[in-house]
Amino acid sequence: MLSRAVLAIVGLLAVLPVFKASAEEDLFPFVITYEPRQGITDLSGWLERPAGKHGYVRAEDGRLVTDAGPIRFWATNLCFEACFPSRTEAERLAARLASFGINGVRLHHMDSHSIWGDSPNKLTIDPKKLDRLDYLIHQLKQHGIYTNLNLHVSRWFGDAEGFPAREQRPHYDKGLDNFEPRMIELQKKYARDLLAHVNPYTGQSYCEDPAIAFVEISNEDALYAEWRAGHLDDLPEPYLTTFRKLWNAWLRRKYGTTAALREAWKAGQWLLGDAKPSVRYVRPVIEWIRLAYLVIRTAVAMDPDEQVRLRTVCDLRAFGVGEVHVVGGASHDHLDPVGHE
Repeated sequence: MLSRAVLAIVGLLAVLPVFKASAEEDLFPFVITYEPRQGITDLSGWLERPAGKHGYVRAEDGRLVTDAGPIRFWATNLCFEACFPSRTEAERLAARLASFGINGVRLHHMDSHSIWGDSPNKLTIDPKKLDRLDYLIHQLKQHGIYTNLNLHVSRWFGDAEGFPAREQRPHYDKGLDNFEPRMIELQKKYARDLLAHVNPYTGQSYCEDPAIAFVEISNEDALYAEWRAGHLDDLPEPYLTTFRKLWNAWLRRKYGTTAALREAWKAGQWLLGDAKPSVRYVRPVIEWIRLAYLVIRTAVAMDPDEQVRLRTVCDLRAFGVGEVHVVGGASHDHLDPVGHE
């Protein structure tokens, strides 16, 4: 039995080189070049050039449209230093993306470090970096590719910009920059410097250029989400005092008195005088999700304790999207006089 098995293995090994040689003869070089080639795989002809030829992209009846009708986007991201290629790289990149049928590019994380270049801090855009950005956007436009400009994504202020205790603050100042007055002013300055700047290659500012399809004001930056994740629980000074003053003022306007607040929240005296929105003072995230599910999905009647907890969470949400955005929303309102539609 063993001898038969050995003979079978030897026979198999003897024919393997034959199969290998045959397989290698059937192979052929398959080389993908960076530069697109004309043919059925080149989809650049599907794109209308230049981008923006039919006017601004806008929302109508739940759809994105231009003057020519509905438009759809097949888009990708460029992040960090990729948003600032050399001229040769920009030309090759735009042509390659167009060959894939891509008609939109999101310029993401520009503000982390790249756009500031050789500037001594993150307050002044480096003109050399801006020139690279201008040329890239020009090339994308010429190839029928729209641009999505992101403003605040990952700029994280530090001592050089006059903001202490960086490592004790939320990453990239998320949530904090919704209410910190000087951060808001600096973000408005950045929006003005970037969007009102005239691109010398297109002859238009980013506000005027219909090839700039979208401007994201601030990425993943909801105050309530940061609070819910516990990122605001240990804010250092002077940010904590600013936050507490806004929060307490909002509570006073809504409830009027400490007694009314205590009744609504079924809580102690400390809330109105020293209230600091914090996960550990309200409820775990999972619990409020469960309550929201009960209220919205099943309309199941809640017991009084659950009603109180839900009211607390709703106050935090209302504060985050209401009071804070009276201050933080200035960044959005600031774009109107700048000229962006």
